[in-house]
Amino acid sequence: MVRRRCFTPASGAEQLEQALIEDCREVLHAAGLPLGSQQPLQAADLRGSVQPNEAAVVVFTDVPGLPLPAMESLPQILREADVVLGPCADGGIYLLAWSASVDRALTEGMCNALASTEPLAALTDLLTDAEAEVELLPSWFRLSNERDFNVIDCVARLSVLSEDGEDDFSAERLRQWFEKFTE
Repeated sequence: MVRRRCFTPASGAEQLEQALIEDCREVLHAAGLPLGSQQPLQAADLRGSVQPNEAAVVVFTDVPGLPLPAMESLPQILREADVVLGPCADGGIYLLAWSASVDRALTEGMCNALASTEPLAALTDLLTDAEAEVELLPSWFRLSNERDFNVIDCVARLSVLSEDGEDDFSAERLRQWFEKFTE
């Protein structure tokens, strides 16, 4: 898990960050994926914590309600692809995973790309040059600005009104945070 600064409103910023981290841990656990570090890392520290020729899953703390179906499918997808990428519409990513077949140079290159200001573009160039077998997950969103915050607030509130909404929006702590701090 990589700590990435997210947009926070004036009140409840610390609680929002903790809600995002706890929801991320819950989704990783529910999907049966190992949680390496108990504390989120900074992107710059990621390269020193991953081992070459070892599979890894990297998620970010500014991503609300990771899509559980995508997370649950990761082990199967990684049997067939070198890299799995979850893009965000703003040019960021919400997930990067790679199989044990990925070599040291590509692993280091991906870690460096994650620390860049445009990680999706940097990863696209790197993976294209490496001719890696890539599986793309559905686009998701992250909490990078006030507009994102408002969209996520609406999704959280509307999911309660939907018949299957509570299952579709799995970030229960985030929903509780919104209920508490946005009223």
